[in-house]
Amino acid sequence: MESLLFDFPDFGLSDDESEPALSLASLSDKDEEDEEDEWYNMPSDSDSDSDDEAPSAPPPALSRSTTTSASASGTTTPVRKEHSIGARIRAITMLNDKVPMSRIIKVTGISRNRIYTLAATARERGWRQDTDMVIEVEHVQNASRSGRPSISPAAIASVLKVVTRNSTTRGFSYKTIGQEVERRGFQVAPRTIWKVLTQAGYHQCKLTVKPGLTKENKLVRLTWCLEREHWTLTDWKNVIFTDETAVQLGGTRGRRRVWRKPEEAFHKHVIRRRWKGFSEFMFWGAFSYDKKGPCHVWEAETAQEKRDRKDDLDRRNSLREHTDKQKWMKAQKKWL
Repeated sequence: MESLLFDFPDFGLSDDESEPALSLASLSDKDEEDEEDEWYNMPSDSDSDSDDEAPSAPPPALSRSTTTSASASGTTTPVRKEHSIGARIRAITMLNDKVPMSRIIKVTGISRNRIYTLAATARERGWRQDTDMVIEVEHVQNASRSGRPSISPAAIASVLKVVTRNSTTRGFSYKTIGQEVERRGFQVAPRTIWKVLTQAGYHQCKLTVKPGLTKENKLVRLTWCLEREHWTLTDWKNVIFTDETAVQLGGTRGRRRVWRKPEEAFHKHVIRRRWKGFSEFMFWGAFSYDKKGPCHVWEAETAQEKRDRKDDLDRRNSLREHTDKQKWMKAQKKWL
C-alpha cells in the first residue's frame, strides 16, 4: 500500500466567501436550526468585559434533614429528630398520669428534656395539667416558622427552561435568569436559582470551541470516515496527517462561561464556533504513526506570494517525489 498524505482542507469560510446554500436532503432532518426569536437577540451578561472571570457562586445552603446534616469537612452531625404528633401527645399524657420517666422515654422515644419542653409549650397554649382536659394537636404541633417558602416544581421547571432555551440563555447570569423567570410569573431569588441549577447537575463551564461547519462540510467529513471505517493499524501507519492553526499575536480570546451538564460538552448551545480570516500568521505541522514531521510558520502573504510559493513547492515536490517514495517504502518494510 502506498503512503498517503492527508492535508485536511480548511472547511471554514474566508472573508470574501459567503456560506453556500444548504440543500442536502440527507442532513436536513438531523440538523435543525436554532430558533430565531427575541431570545437569540437578547444581550447576554456574559458578553461584558466584567464577566471574564467565572461568577462566584453563593455558598451552598445545607438542606434540612430530620436525622443528619452535612458539615464543611464532609462529616455528618446529628440533628434533633422531629417526633410525630401522636408521640408528643402520648408523652404528655403519660407525664400527667405520673408514669415513670424511664417508661415514657422507652414508649415514645422522646428525651427527658424534650418531654418537659413539650409539656411547657402545651401549658402556654391553654392545656391545663393535672386535669382531664384533652390534649389537642394545636397544643403540641410545631409553631409556624418564618423564612422563604420552598420553590414550586413549576418554578423549577421555568428556571431550567429559561437556561436551556438556546446558546444565549446558557450564558445568562443569576440575575438575568431571575428576570426572565419573573416574566413567566415566578419570583425566584438568585441564590435559589443557583441551588436549582446545581441540584439539576448544571455548572459554570467554559464554552466548547469547535470549527464552524456547513452541511456540505459535514457530509464530506462523514464520507471520508466511512470510506476508511475498516482500515487496520497497518493501513494507518502509511498515513501522514497534517493540519494548520491560526495564531493571533497579542490577541485576547475572551472567556465565556455557560450552564451545562458534564455530558453536554458538545451541545449546540454551549459551543462557540471559531471561524478563519482574522489571524496574524498560520502554524503548520505534520505527524505519522511514530514520527513527527517538520513545522512551519506562514506570515501574512499576498495573493501573488501565495501563487509563487505554491508553484515553487510543486516544482520541488515533483523533483523529490520518486526518491522520497522509495525511501518511505523501504522504511515501511523495516517497520513491518
